[in-house]
Amino acid sequence: MEYIPFTYEPDNSIKTLEDSKKYLDTNQNIKEKIIDLGSSYESIRNVIPQPSEAFFSFGHYFPFYQSSDELQISLSLAMLGFYKQAFMSLRSALELGRLSVYYNINDNGYKVVQDWLRSKDNWEANTPKATKIWEMLQQNDNIKNFDQKFNIKQQFDDLSFLNNYVHSKGYRYSNLLGIRSKPNHQTFEEAAFIQWLETYEKIVIHGITLHMLKYPLASVEFDWDSKVGINHPFGILREFEIKTIKKFLPPGYLDEIQTIASNDKAVQSFCEELRNSPDITEEEVENQLIENAKLTIEVGSSFIDWEESQLKLMKRYSDEGKEKALNRINIIKKWAIDNNMMERGLKIRKSKEPF
Repeated sequence: MEYIPFTYEPDNSIKTLEDSKKYLDTNQNIKEKIIDLGSSYESIRNVIPQPSEAFFSFGHYFPFYQSSDELQISLSLAMLGFYKQAFMSLRSALELGRLSVYYNINDNGYKVVQDWLRSKDNWEANTPKATKIWEMLQQNDNIKNFDQKFNIKQQFDDLSFLNNYVHSKGYRYSNLLGIRSKPNHQTFEEAAFIQWLETYEKIVIHGITLHMLKYPLASVEFDWDSKVGINHPFGILREFEIKTIKKFLPPGYLDEIQTIASNDKAVQSFCEELRNSPDITEEEVENQLIENAKLTIEVGSSFIDWEESQLKLMKRYSDEGKEKALNRINIIKKWAIDNNMMERGLKIRKSKEPF
Protein backbone atom coordinates (compact mmCIF):
# COMPACT_ATOMS: atom_id res chain seq x y z
CA MET A 1 0.00 0.00 0.00
CA GLU A 2 1.44 3.33 -1.07
CA TYR A 3 -0.91 5.65 0.80
CA ILE A 4 -1.35 4.03 4.21
CA PRO A 5 -3.96 3.88 5.72
CA PHE A 6 -6.01 4.53 2.55
CA THR A 7 -7.69 1.60 0.81
CA TYR A 8 -9.14 3.56 -2.12
CA GLU A 9 -5.70 3.97 -3.64
CA PRO A 10 -5.23 5.29 -7.20
CA ASP A 11 -3.54 2.06 -8.34
CA ASN A 12 -6.70 0.10 -7.56
CA SER A 13 -8.47 2.05 -10.28
CA ILE A 14 -5.93 0.86 -12.86
CA LYS A 15 -6.92 -2.76 -12.23
CA THR A 16 -10.61 -1.82 -12.16
CA LEU A 17 -10.29 0.04 -15.46
CA GLU A 18 -8.69 -3.02 -17.05
CA ASP A 19 -11.54 -5.21 -15.77
CA SER A 20 -14.13 -2.71 -17.03
CA LYS A 21 -12.54 -2.66 -20.48
CA LYS A 22 -12.47 -6.46 -20.62
CA TYR A 23 -16.15 -6.54 -19.74
CA LEU A 24 -17.03 -4.08 -22.51
CA ASP A 25 -14.82 -5.88 -25.02
CA THR A 26 -16.72 -9.05 -24.22
CA ASN A 27 -20.07 -7.25 -24.35
CA GLN A 28 -19.76 -5.10 -27.46
CA ASN A 29 -23.51 -4.43 -27.50
CA ILE A 30 -23.20 -2.61 -24.17
CA LYS A 31 -20.19 -0.63 -25.37
CA GLU A 32 -22.00 0.39 -28.56
CA LYS A 33 -25.06 1.39 -26.55
CA ILE A 34 -22.99 3.68 -24.33
CA ILE A 35 -21.42 5.30 -27.40
CA ASP A 36 -24.72 5.70 -29.29
CA LEU A 37 -26.48 7.18 -26.26
CA GLY A 38 -23.62 9.61 -25.71
CA SER A 39 -23.47 10.71 -29.34
CA SER A 40 -27.26 11.13 -29.42
CA TYR A 41 -27.17 13.39 -26.39
CA GLU A 42 -24.21 15.31 -27.77
CA SER A 43 -26.09 16.01 -31.02
CA ILE A 44 -28.79 17.87 -29.08
CA ARG A 45 -26.46 20.82 -28.55
CA ASN A 46 -27.10 21.65 -32.22
CA VAL A 47 -30.81 22.25 -31.66
CA ILE A 48 -30.35 25.12 -29.19
CA PRO A 49 -30.60 28.38 -31.18
CA GLN A 50 -28.03 31.16 -31.07
CA PRO A 51 -29.90 34.50 -30.86
CA SER A 52 -28.45 37.17 -33.13
CA GLU A 53 -28.54 39.68 -30.26
CA ALA A 54 -26.23 37.42 -28.25
CA PHE A 55 -23.91 36.27 -31.01
CA PHE A 56 -20.79 36.14 -28.84
CA SER A 57 -22.56 34.77 -25.77
CA PHE A 58 -22.80 31.08 -25.03
CA GLY A 59 -24.23 31.40 -21.53
CA HIS A 60 -27.52 29.81 -22.55
CA TYR A 61 -25.57 26.81 -23.88
CA PHE A 62 -23.59 26.37 -20.68
CA PRO A 63 -26.06 24.13 -18.77
CA PHE A 64 -26.28 21.69 -21.66
CA TYR A 65 -22.53 21.64 -22.27
CA GLN A 66 -21.96 20.89 -18.60
CA SER A 67 -24.66 18.24 -18.67
CA SER A 68 -22.88 16.50 -21.52
CA ASP A 69 -19.56 16.77 -19.67
CA GLU A 70 -21.08 15.21 -16.56
CA LEU A 71 -22.30 12.22 -18.58
CA GLN A 72 -18.79 11.67 -19.88
CA ILE A 73 -17.25 12.08 -16.43
CA SER A 74 -19.81 9.67 -15.02
CA LEU A 75 -18.70 6.99 -17.48
CA SER A 76 -15.07 7.51 -16.52
CA LEU A 77 -15.89 7.22 -12.83
CA ALA A 78 -17.87 4.03 -13.41
CA MET A 79 -15.03 2.53 -15.46
CA LEU A 80 -12.64 3.28 -12.59
CA GLY A 81 -14.90 1.66 -10.00
CA PHE A 82 -16.23 4.83 -8.37
CA TYR A 83 -19.89 3.92 -8.85
CA LYS A 84 -21.35 6.11 -6.11
CA GLN A 85 -19.57 9.12 -7.56
CA ALA A 86 -20.64 8.07 -11.08
CA PHE A 87 -24.27 8.21 -9.96
CA MET A 88 -23.65 11.62 -8.42
CA SER A 89 -22.37 12.84 -11.79
CA LEU A 90 -25.47 11.39 -13.44
CA ARG A 91 -27.58 13.45 -11.07
CA SER A 92 -25.69 16.58 -12.12
CA ALA A 93 -26.15 15.66 -15.79
CA LEU A 94 -29.89 15.25 -15.22
CA GLU A 95 -30.25 18.55 -13.39
CA LEU A 96 -28.16 20.51 -15.88
CA GLY A 97 -30.05 19.02 -18.82
CA ARG A 98 -33.31 20.21 -17.29
CA LEU A 99 -31.79 23.61 -16.56
CA SER A 100 -30.89 23.94 -20.24
CA VAL A 101 -34.60 23.89 -21.12
CA TYR A 102 -35.61 25.79 -17.97
CA TYR A 103 -33.46 28.83 -18.72
CA ASN A 104 -34.30 28.80 -22.43
CA ILE A 105 -38.03 28.17 -22.02
CA ASN A 106 -38.90 31.73 -23.13
CA ASP A 107 -36.04 32.04 -25.64
CA ASN A 108 -34.18 34.59 -23.53
CA GLY A 109 -31.81 32.21 -21.81
CA TYR A 110 -28.75 34.30 -22.61
CA LYS A 111 -30.23 36.97 -20.29
CA VAL A 112 -31.91 35.06 -17.47
CA VAL A 113 -29.05 32.61 -16.98
CA GLN A 114 -26.47 35.27 -16.15
CA ASP A 115 -26.66 35.39 -12.33
CA TRP A 116 -26.56 31.61 -12.08
CA LEU A 117 -23.86 31.38 -14.74
CA ARG A 118 -21.60 33.82 -12.92
CA SER A 119 -22.19 32.04 -9.59
CA LYS A 120 -23.38 35.23 -7.91
CA ASP A 121 -24.00 35.14 -4.19
CA ASN A 122 -27.71 35.89 -4.16
CA TRP A 123 -31.00 33.99 -4.04
CA GLU A 124 -31.75 34.44 -7.74
CA ALA A 125 -28.44 32.80 -8.63
CA ASN A 126 -29.19 29.61 -6.72
CA THR A 127 -29.90 26.50 -8.76
CA PRO A 128 -33.71 26.11 -8.72
CA LYS A 129 -35.23 23.09 -7.01
CA ALA A 130 -36.71 20.27 -9.08
CA THR A 131 -40.30 21.34 -8.35
CA LYS A 132 -39.63 24.87 -9.59
CA ILE A 133 -37.92 23.54 -12.72
CA TRP A 134 -40.91 21.33 -13.51
CA GLU A 135 -43.36 24.19 -12.97
CA MET A 136 -41.40 26.29 -15.46
CA LEU A 137 -41.21 23.48 -18.02
CA GLN A 138 -44.99 23.09 -17.80
CA GLN A 139 -45.35 26.61 -19.19
CA ASN A 140 -44.34 25.20 -22.57
CA ASP A 141 -47.46 23.81 -24.28
CA ASN A 142 -45.54 21.08 -26.08
CA ILE A 143 -44.11 19.75 -22.82
CA LYS A 144 -47.39 20.16 -20.97
CA ASN A 145 -49.46 18.33 -23.60
CA PHE A 146 -46.84 15.63 -24.10
CA ASP A 147 -46.77 15.01 -20.35
CA GLN A 148 -50.53 14.55 -20.29
CA LYS A 149 -50.16 11.83 -22.90
CA PHE A 150 -46.92 10.12 -21.85
CA ASN A 151 -46.48 11.15 -18.19
CA ILE A 152 -42.87 12.31 -18.46
CA LYS A 153 -43.33 13.81 -15.00
CA GLN A 154 -43.05 10.23 -13.76
CA GLN A 155 -39.56 10.05 -15.31
CA PHE A 156 -38.82 13.26 -13.47
CA ASP A 157 -39.86 11.69 -10.17
CA ASP A 158 -38.38 8.23 -10.77
CA LEU A 159 -34.89 9.65 -11.17
CA SER A 160 -35.04 11.46 -7.83
CA PHE A 161 -33.40 8.40 -6.23
CA LEU A 162 -30.10 9.86 -7.43
CA ASN A 163 -30.34 12.34 -4.56
CA ASN A 164 -29.68 9.41 -2.23
CA TYR A 165 -26.16 9.01 -3.61
CA VAL A 166 -25.42 12.69 -3.01
CA HIS A 167 -26.66 12.45 0.58
CA SER A 168 -25.29 8.91 1.15
CA LYS A 169 -28.61 7.48 2.28
CA GLY A 170 -27.42 4.42 4.11
CA TYR A 171 -25.72 1.22 3.03
CA ARG A 172 -27.33 0.90 -0.40
CA TYR A 173 -26.24 4.36 -1.53
CA SER A 174 -22.79 4.26 0.04
CA ASN A 175 -19.50 3.34 -1.61
CA LEU A 176 -20.35 -0.27 -0.73
CA LEU A 177 -23.47 -0.04 -2.97
CA GLY A 178 -25.41 -2.34 -0.67
CA ILE A 179 -23.20 -5.29 -1.71
CA ARG A 180 -22.26 -7.36 1.34
CA SER A 181 -19.14 -8.85 -0.22
CA LYS A 182 -17.94 -5.53 -1.67
CA PRO A 183 -14.32 -4.78 -0.63
CA ASN A 184 -13.63 -1.30 0.67
CA HIS A 185 -11.68 -0.33 -2.44
CA GLN A 186 -12.32 0.07 -6.17
CA THR A 187 -13.49 -3.10 -7.92
CA PHE A 188 -15.42 -3.86 -11.08
CA GLU A 189 -19.00 -4.75 -10.17
CA GLU A 190 -21.16 -5.90 -13.07
CA ALA A 191 -24.48 -5.30 -11.29
CA ALA A 192 -23.48 -1.76 -10.36
CA PHE A 193 -22.26 -1.06 -13.89
CA ILE A 194 -25.53 -2.29 -15.42
CA GLN A 195 -27.52 -0.17 -12.98
CA TRP A 196 -25.38 2.80 -13.95
CA LEU A 197 -26.03 2.10 -17.66
CA GLU A 198 -29.80 1.85 -17.14
CA THR A 199 -29.82 5.18 -15.30
CA TYR A 200 -27.54 6.77 -17.90
CA GLU A 201 -29.99 5.72 -20.63
CA LYS A 202 -32.99 7.14 -18.77
CA ILE A 203 -31.26 10.49 -18.29
CA VAL A 204 -30.24 10.70 -21.95
CA ILE A 205 -33.80 9.90 -23.08
CA HIS A 206 -35.25 12.42 -20.62
CA GLY A 207 -32.91 15.20 -21.74
CA ILE A 208 -33.38 14.52 -25.45
CA THR A 209 -37.17 14.43 -25.08
CA LEU A 210 -37.36 17.77 -23.26
CA HIS A 211 -35.12 19.50 -25.79
CA MET A 212 -36.96 18.11 -28.82
CA LEU A 213 -40.27 19.21 -27.32
CA LYS A 214 -38.90 22.70 -26.78
CA TYR A 215 -37.35 22.69 -30.28
CA PRO A 216 -39.58 20.39 -32.41
CA LEU A 217 -37.72 21.36 -35.60
CA ALA A 218 -35.13 18.86 -34.37
CA SER A 219 -37.54 16.01 -35.16
CA VAL A 220 -37.90 16.87 -38.86
CA GLU A 221 -36.23 14.25 -41.05
CA PHE A 222 -34.84 15.99 -44.11
CA ASP A 223 -31.67 15.98 -46.21
CA TRP A 224 -30.41 19.33 -44.94
CA ASP A 225 -26.97 18.79 -46.49
CA SER A 226 -28.40 19.05 -50.00
CA LYS A 227 -29.69 22.56 -49.27
CA VAL A 228 -27.27 24.14 -46.82
CA GLY A 229 -24.09 22.08 -47.06
CA ILE A 230 -22.14 21.93 -43.81
CA ASN A 231 -23.52 25.20 -42.40
CA HIS A 232 -26.59 23.73 -40.81
CA PRO A 233 -29.00 26.17 -39.20
CA PHE A 234 -29.54 25.94 -35.46
CA GLY A 235 -32.40 23.71 -34.47
CA ILE A 236 -31.94 20.78 -36.84
CA LEU A 237 -30.54 17.28 -36.57
CA ARG A 238 -29.10 15.22 -39.40
CA GLU A 239 -31.08 12.21 -40.53
CA PHE A 240 -28.55 9.74 -39.13
CA GLU A 241 -28.72 11.51 -35.75
CA ILE A 242 -32.50 11.19 -35.64
CA LYS A 243 -32.18 7.54 -36.68
CA THR A 244 -29.89 6.86 -33.72
CA ILE A 245 -32.12 8.75 -31.30
CA LYS A 246 -35.12 6.80 -32.57
CA LYS A 247 -33.53 3.57 -31.32
CA PHE A 248 -33.78 4.74 -27.71
CA LEU A 249 -36.92 6.86 -27.47
CA PRO A 250 -39.94 4.97 -26.07
CA PRO A 251 -42.70 3.98 -28.54
CA GLY A 252 -44.75 6.92 -29.72
CA TYR A 253 -42.36 9.61 -28.52
CA LEU A 254 -40.84 10.61 -31.85
CA ASP A 255 -44.14 10.27 -33.73
CA GLU A 256 -45.80 12.64 -31.27
CA ILE A 257 -42.98 15.19 -31.46
CA GLN A 258 -43.06 15.03 -35.26
CA THR A 259 -46.81 15.65 -35.13
CA ILE A 260 -46.13 18.70 -32.98
CA ALA A 261 -43.59 19.88 -35.57
CA SER A 262 -46.04 19.35 -38.43
CA ASN A 263 -48.55 21.61 -36.66
CA ASP A 264 -46.01 24.29 -35.78
CA LYS A 265 -46.36 27.15 -38.27
CA ALA A 266 -42.85 28.49 -37.70
CA VAL A 267 -41.32 25.04 -38.21
CA GLN A 268 -43.31 24.38 -41.36
CA SER A 269 -42.56 27.82 -42.79
CA PHE A 270 -38.85 27.27 -42.26
CA CYS A 271 -38.94 23.80 -43.82
CA GLU A 272 -40.99 24.96 -46.79
CA GLU A 273 -38.58 27.78 -47.52
CA LEU A 274 -35.64 25.38 -47.50
CA ARG A 275 -37.39 22.74 -49.60
CA ASN A 276 -38.08 25.36 -52.26
CA SER A 277 -34.51 26.63 -52.29
CA PRO A 278 -32.00 25.35 -54.89
CA ASP A 279 -29.60 22.56 -53.98
CA ILE A 280 -26.19 23.73 -52.87
CA THR A 281 -23.34 23.18 -55.33
CA GLU A 282 -20.12 21.28 -54.65
CA GLU A 283 -18.16 24.51 -55.11
CA GLU A 284 -20.30 26.28 -52.51
CA VAL A 285 -19.71 23.46 -50.02
CA GLU A 286 -15.97 23.70 -50.61
CA ASN A 287 -16.09 27.44 -49.94
CA GLN A 288 -17.96 26.74 -46.70
CA LEU A 289 -15.23 24.33 -45.61
CA ILE A 290 -12.55 26.92 -46.33
CA GLU A 291 -14.34 29.76 -44.54
CA ASN A 292 -15.11 27.57 -41.52
CA ALA A 293 -11.46 26.55 -41.31
CA LYS A 294 -10.38 30.20 -41.37
CA LEU A 295 -12.81 30.99 -38.56
CA THR A 296 -11.51 28.06 -36.49
CA ILE A 297 -7.97 29.38 -36.86
CA GLU A 298 -8.97 32.98 -36.15
CA VAL A 299 -10.79 32.37 -32.89
CA GLY A 300 -7.91 30.74 -31.11
CA SER A 301 -6.32 27.87 -32.97
CA SER A 302 -3.48 28.26 -35.46
CA PHE A 303 -2.85 27.00 -38.94
CA ILE A 304 -0.29 24.49 -37.67
CA ASP A 305 -2.77 23.02 -35.17
CA TRP A 306 -5.56 22.97 -37.73
CA GLU A 307 -3.37 21.35 -40.39
CA GLU A 308 -2.29 18.64 -37.97
CA SER A 309 -5.91 17.72 -37.23
CA GLN A 310 -6.78 17.69 -40.94
CA LEU A 311 -3.88 15.39 -41.83
CA LYS A 312 -5.10 12.92 -39.21
CA LEU A 313 -8.63 13.01 -40.61
CA MET A 314 -7.33 12.51 -44.15
CA LYS A 315 -6.23 8.98 -43.33
CA ARG A 316 -9.88 7.93 -43.57
CA TYR A 317 -10.56 9.74 -46.86
CA SER A 318 -10.76 8.29 -50.35
CA ASP A 319 -8.07 9.26 -52.86
CA GLU A 320 -10.38 11.91 -54.30
CA GLY A 321 -11.16 13.21 -50.82
CA LYS A 322 -7.47 13.42 -49.95
CA GLU A 323 -6.76 15.41 -53.11
CA LYS A 324 -9.50 17.91 -52.27
CA ALA A 325 -8.32 18.19 -48.67
CA LEU A 326 -4.71 18.85 -49.71
CA ASN A 327 -5.85 21.55 -52.12
CA ARG A 328 -7.92 23.11 -49.33
CA ILE A 329 -4.94 23.04 -46.97
CA ASN A 330 -2.76 24.82 -49.54
CA ILE A 331 -5.36 27.57 -50.03
CA ILE A 332 -5.72 28.13 -46.29
CA LYS A 333 -1.96 28.00 -45.75
CA LYS A 334 -1.49 30.92 -48.15
CA TRP A 335 -4.21 32.83 -46.30
CA ALA A 336 -2.60 32.01 -42.93
CA ILE A 337 0.81 33.26 -44.08
CA ASP A 338 -0.70 36.48 -45.43
CA ASN A 339 -2.57 37.08 -42.16
CA ASN A 340 0.08 35.95 -39.66
CA MET A 341 -1.99 32.95 -38.55
CA MET A 342 0.57 30.19 -38.93
CA GLU A 343 1.45 29.80 -35.25
CA ARG A 344 -1.25 31.70 -33.44
CA GLY A 345 -4.89 32.55 -33.95
CA LEU A 346 -6.35 36.01 -33.72
CA LYS A 347 -8.15 36.28 -30.38
CA ILE A 348 -11.33 38.00 -31.47
CA ARG A 349 -12.73 38.26 -27.95
CA LYS A 350 -10.56 40.27 -25.59
CA SER A 351 -12.87 40.04 -22.59
CA LYS A 352 -11.83 37.85 -19.68
CA GLU A 353 -15.46 36.82 -19.29
CA PRO A 354 -16.19 33.72 -21.42
CA PHE A 355 -19.93 34.38 -21.45
